[in-house]
Amino acid sequence: MEQPKNTKNDQGKTRKVGFELEYSNIDIKKSAELVQNLFGGDIKCINDSVYEVLDTELGDFKVELDAIPIQKISASNKKIQQKKSPTQIEKIQAELGHRIEKASTFMTPFEIVTPPISLDNLQAVSKLEKSMKENHAEGTRSSLQYAFGLHINPEVSSLKVASIVRHLQAFLLIEPWLKEKHDIDMSRKLTNFIDPFPKAYLKHVLQKDYQPSMDEFIEDYHHWNPSRNRSLDLTPLLCFIDEDKVRDLYGKDEKINKRPTFHYRLPNCDIGELEWSVEDEWRIWLTVENLAYDEKLLDELLKKWQEQEEKFFSMPFEWVKTVKEFIKEHEI
Repeated sequence: MEQPKNTKNDQGKTRKVGFELEYSNIDIKKSAELVQNLFGGDIKCINDSVYEVLDTELGDFKVELDAIPIQKISASNKKIQQKKSPTQIEKIQAELGHRIEKASTFMTPFEIVTPPISLDNLQAVSKLEKSMKENHAEGTRSSLQYAFGLHINPEVSSLKVASIVRHLQAFLLIEPWLKEKHDIDMSRKLTNFIDPFPKAYLKHVLQKDYQPSMDEFIEDYHHWNPSRNRSLDLTPLLCFIDEDKVRDLYGKDEKINKRPTFHYRLPNCDIGELEWSVEDEWRIWLTVENLAYDEKLLDELLKKWQEQEEKFFSMPFEWVKTVKEFIKEHEI
C-alpha cells in the first residue's frame, strides 16, 4: 500500500495503523477462524458476541458483534450457561437473549478489529480483505439497511498540538471532497455516526493564527463537539494525551478507547463489491496527511477557504471544485 510522506513517529519508529471492518454474512466464529488461518494465533471465545484471536504474527485481533447492548446480553448469557443449576427464570432469560443475538445480526454488523500494523506490512490487510471476499462477506451496499463503515486508525506522527491542529485543519478543508471521493452511501449519511463538524468550529479552527495550547485545544474540541459522532473522531487521541481531562469533559461512562491515533470513520466498508478495496480508501485518507505535511500548501488552501467564506454568496459545490483542482494541481 502507498505510504504517507511522514512514516515515522516522534521516537523515530515506523508508524502503525489499525483497521476496523464492518460486514455481514460471515458468522463470528468463522470470522475468528478466518483470521487464525491467515495469521496464526489462538482463538478465545469471550462470549457469543465477542471473540479474540491472540498472539497472531501481527498482534491481537478482536472479532465482535458491533453493538454494546448485545455484547452485554451475550456476557450475561455466558454467566448463566456456566452455572451448574440455573433457575427456570435464568433459562428463559438465556433463551430470550439468544433470540435477540440471532435477530440482531440482520441489522448489526460483525466487526474485525485489527491490531496496530506497521506501515511497511500493510499488505496483510489486503490478505484479510481478499479472504473475507472469498468467504462472501457482505458490506455497505449489499443491503439498504447496512450502514457499514471502514474505520482507519493511523498512528499520529507527533503528539504535539501544532501537528494535530495541522492535520485537523487539512481534514476540515477537504472533508466535502473526501465525502465525494469515498462515495458515501446514503444509509450511512442518514445515521449520526459521521456527523460533520459544526460550521462555527470550522471558522474557529481554520485560521492561520489558531495556535492553542493542548489544554485550549481539548477544551475547544469538546465545546463544539460534545458527541463522539464525527467523521474524524479525535477523542481517542485526546484521551491518550490527557485522559483525566477528557473523561471529566465527556463523562466517565463514555466509551473512549485511548490510543495515539486519529479515528477516521468516513469510508464505507464495501467488502461485498469486487472493485472495492481497503487500499483505495487508505489512499484517499493519505491526502489529509500529505496536505498537513506540507505547511506551505496547507496555508495556501486555508487562504482560499477564507476567501470563499468572505464571498456574499457561494455554493458548497464551488468549494469541492476548488479543492479538487488544488489537489490535482499540486499532486497531493
